[in-house]
Amino acid sequence: MKKFDFFELDEVPNLRVGRRIIKTVIAVFICAIIAYFRGTSTAIVSMVAAVICIQETRDKSVTNAVNRIIGTILGGLLGAGCLYFARLTGLYGIVPLYYLFVSVMLIPIILLTLLMRRPSVSAFSCIVFLMVTVTVSPGAGPVMYAVDRTIETLIGIVVALLVNRLLPKIKKSGDAE
Repeated sequence: MKKFDFFELDEVPNLRVGRRIIKTVIAVFICAIIAYFRGTSTAIVSMVAAVICIQETRDKSVTNAVNRIIGTILGGLLGAGCLYFARLTGLYGIVPLYYLFVSVMLIPIILLTLLMRRPSVSAFSCIVFLMVTVTVSPGAGPVMYAVDRTIETLIGIVVALLVNRLLPKIKKSGDAE
């Protein structure tokens, strides 16, 4: 058994603010401003998507963004369907049973991503599914709520890709990430 080590790195990291950090901050701020002008109070959804999608390189960011888009659409669609079913059957009103239903629904979501041969999409699908099914307000329509969360996530992805594309490449290997 491998010994647990609190620190992942053997040496002290270089604590300079590098371009990836700057790109992340810019992308999150842009997402917040877009949410402000859209009049939504859930800027966190696009902000989290932007943080996840900013990667070390543009290629990694694009790969991550494609996976995030697939996961977002899958999680949003399945979340809307489950929310609609839960409200139709009255399951939504029995909170512990509803949470059990939502938790168990992660199994087919993960299996579906494996069937699609895209295991890297699993976490993204589950996150959006949970965002749709758990944070919904009682009066919100399930489909529109799912569409809104999906759009907010896609905004974060697009902003991250644009920021990563438009800001200069990282040229020095010693630049802090």
